[in-house]
Amino acid sequence: MCDAGQGRCFDGRCKTRDGQCMALWGYSSADRFCYEKLNSEGTEKGNCGPDPTGQGWVQCTKQDVLCGLLLCNNLTAKPSFGELQGKLTSLTIQHQNRYMDCRGGHAVLDDGLDLGYVEDGTPCGPNMMCLDRRCIPVTTFNLSTCPGSSYSRICSHHGTCSNEMKCICDPDYTGKDCSVFDPIPIPTPLEGPEKYRGPSGTNIIIGSVAGAILLAAIVLGGTGWGFKNIRRGRSSGV
Repeated sequence: MCDAGQGRCFDGRCKTRDGQCMALWGYSSADRFCYEKLNSEGTEKGNCGPDPTGQGWVQCTKQDVLCGLLLCNNLTAKPSFGELQGKLTSLTIQHQNRYMDCRGGHAVLDDGLDLGYVEDGTPCGPNMMCLDRRCIPVTTFNLSTCPGSSYSRICSHHGTCSNEMKCICDPDYTGKDCSVFDPIPIPTPLEGPEKYRGPSGTNIIIGSVAGAILLAAIVLGGTGWGFKNIRRGRSSGV
């Protein structure tokens, strides 16, 4: 699991409906009831994909509703990726004395991939994930074949197993099976005399002596120049 247990790692990414809604439409996922209500109807506003015959849409079974059309609590006018195809789904429904916004749309890429559906690998129930718009058991992927894994332990309890049968380790752990504790060192701020290195006492003394010598040289030089002028004046009879 990833994202605080809300998502699953699949194809190298953490898959959640919230994450997909934010990336595509800029808002979080709609309430579960929206999925149950709309995706079970099998219309353009909610479905589990186009009908293979090319006529209409496939109704989601009760188990598969969370793997159909991606429904969010709000939408931007255009998707962040792909081109909007058809009309946006925009419906507000009342359930248990609450009003819920159920919104979605078909965002189609140049190759025909519709990003408007819940992505493969997204959790759809306890130990269940979406694949081809169906909600299937995680055990179907045999994720226990990752290194350091068994039926009750995944990646030495310190990582997640991807569908490529590779462990993606938690922070501070490494190795193929995430069994090696390797924390990232945190630099500590310097304290006391080491925190700020000002000029040392020796440097101050040397500087003071050099300054005194320079001053004495200037004074003596000026005095000598004065004596020479006096002597010249006397010798010339002034």
